[in-house]
Amino acid sequence: MHCFKLRGMTAHAHLPDFALARCVYFYAVVDDPIPEFRFLAANALCFNLDDITLLADGTQISGPVWGCSRLKQAPLVSKPAGRILYVLCDQGVWSRLLGIDPASISHSITPLNPNRNPALAQLHHRLVARKSNTGFLLEEINRFFLDALNGAEPEGIAEQARIMIANDYTVKIPDLANELGVSQRTLQRAFGRRYGMSPLKYTKLVRTFRSMVGHDYPTLRWANVPAEIDYVDQSHWIRDVRRLYGLAPGQLGANEEYHWLYYPRGSLEEKTASEDMDGLTDWREFAAASRLVDDPDD
Repeated sequence: MHCFKLRGMTAHAHLPDFALARCVYFYAVVDDPIPEFRFLAANALCFNLDDITLLADGTQISGPVWGCSRLKQAPLVSKPAGRILYVLCDQGVWSRLLGIDPASISHSITPLNPNRNPALAQLHHRLVARKSNTGFLLEEINRFFLDALNGAEPEGIAEQARIMIANDYTVKIPDLANELGVSQRTLQRAFGRRYGMSPLKYTKLVRTFRSMVGHDYPTLRWANVPAEIDYVDQSHWIRDVRRLYGLAPGQLGANEEYHWLYYPRGSLEEKTASEDMDGLTDWREFAAASRLVDDPDD
């Protein structure tokens, strides 16, 4: 997991319930204006609590909820002063927890239609009603996702495949299907319904993420790619980064100045927060539980 941090903005990041580790990575409350920047994260929900107008690639968005799926190119985004509650989700949350077909979400920042997503619309109204109470916001959004998780279908072959790929992105798709006891076609269909992409594309995404772990975007360069990542050469790596974000590695350093605070679980006191998520034990444990990073104790 990596948070994208912006000049002139303070984001207050909080952990969800531990049971959500493989579904939701964190909640963040942002009141400050956000200058124009490249939105690099995927699978995010943003609850616009002050009815401010967000700008995405020149298009004004004033709806209560917006989200994005895997981006073809990171869009330019900005916001004026006003409170938003930002949720960074796992790839499968749209389908499994929210009942949204990931293929129906455009590869950009997209308003989510309240008429088609009544549960999210109702949640939005509850959040707006007590928008100044950060503790309430966190409890309410956490309860919403826990209820959705409790009511979700049991994990199927797509989720099992995703975990296996996250643990070993070098796995061959025929071997993966064989280990799960299904045909490649069945695996492809299930994975596409849940995540909006093929398992092969997901292996490439995981490898690209792995290549970027451990160094910040302002210093993102070929020399920092871990030796164990099996890239043939620098051009291959640059091409994969472009596929992921629509930007070359050197262009990802545009968001290099920031102020992002990570709070220990259960705390709302700014004095307890850290600017480094790795400096907090509960954040490291949560990241390990997501199965997208190695266990820090291994």
